[in-house]
Amino acid sequence: MDKIKNKLSQEKIVFLQNLEMYLDTKLYFYGSIYRIDYIDGVSDIDVGIFTNNMERTLLHLQQFLVIDKKEIKKFYLKTRNNKIMDGYKIMFKNKIIKLEISIYDEQYKNIVLNDFFMVIYIPQIYSYILIFLKFLRLFIPYPYNKIKRSIINSYKGEPDTYFFITLKGDTKK
Repeated sequence: MDKIKNKLSQEKIVFLQNLEMYLDTKLYFYGSIYRIDYIDGVSDIDVGIFTNNMERTLLHLQQFLVIDKKEIKKFYLKTRNNKIMDGYKIMFKNKIIKLEISIYDEQYKNIVLNDFFMVIYIPQIYSYILIFLKFLRLFIPYPYNKIKRSIINSYKGEPDTYFFITLKGDTKK
């Protein structure tokens, strides 16, 4: 967390440290929080969690964040080598922080971390475009996430392999 501390308020840092301690697992940060296109109060903080016990981790997240089970969405992701991975996503926002938490099985850690690093180290021109788009969406509603994914996937040279999120909060594997 040392590399992102200068972008976060003390309140956000304490929240994330408490979450990490409560889950007893490392939080992996990626996305705009590492780049120049992070805008406090506008951007969310992308967090990756890897676990050998998905049910326990989901339950602990539910308890710590004080969210309903239906707030946990299952997703599927097609990898570069055409494997399908699954995981869970939680979009969380309170008066302190805005998070997008992705929870993966430990077996996918190397694959996912490689993808995280690819979206951290994009050329600055892409970050400038994303900053412009973030400010633009404050005035004009449009599908920012879809455009952002297209820009990042264009940089990575791969098709849109984003998730297919279920419509129910089923957390059973």
